[in-house]
Amino acid sequence: MQVHPELIWQFLGKFSPSDYIAILALIIALGVGAYTVRTELFMAKMATYQRVHEQLISKEVASGRRELLTRASKGLLPPLPQPDGNPEDTEAWDSINQAMAWYDTLGSYYLKRQVPRKVVMAAWYHPLTAAQDDIYRLLDHRNNLGISQPWSSLRELLTATKEHHCTCTACEAGVTKKQQLNPNIRCDCASCQETRSPETGPTGE
Repeated sequence: MQVHPELIWQFLGKFSPSDYIAILALIIALGVGAYTVRTELFMAKMATYQRVHEQLISKEVASGRRELLTRASKGLLPPLPQPDGNPEDTEAWDSINQAMAWYDTLGSYYLKRQVPRKVVMAAWYHPLTAAQDDIYRLLDHRNNLGISQPWSSLRELLTATKEHHCTCTACEAGVTKKQQLNPNIRCDCASCQETRSPETGPTGE
């Protein structure tokens, strides 16, 4: 169906200047309203992220991550706590599981888009990448102990981390993350995987 320009001009001619002003004001109001809603939604997501972030960097949770990193690679993950068990193992168990539970919480919010995903990856991409092998060791350890809690959100977060294209200078051309101070840690982001040779490892090593 073709609309003739004459009909359009006839239709527009029925409006007075005040009508156009009213329409323009309505459009501006709608735009401002949409921007306000978007800003408030982002701020709400940031507030949620901030609460989780503060827990993740707390002394107790950081201690749990440290316990995992020092124990898992050596095969020293603590056994399931027993009433007459070693208190140090019990404390390590609780500390590690608390840390991973907060990672799982972060993953849950991430998957539901209740936190800004770019902000999450900017802050936690490298720690998650550095710890992912040890986290999987812990998940296997818990499974072998008969614990059915899968921490599925944490697993999904690790998958998202692997697929993330990190643009920081440490990840350019597949170079290992120098800030981790561990030459054995390799970058597993998608962009680095593309430049990695199976025989030689990441470019630049």
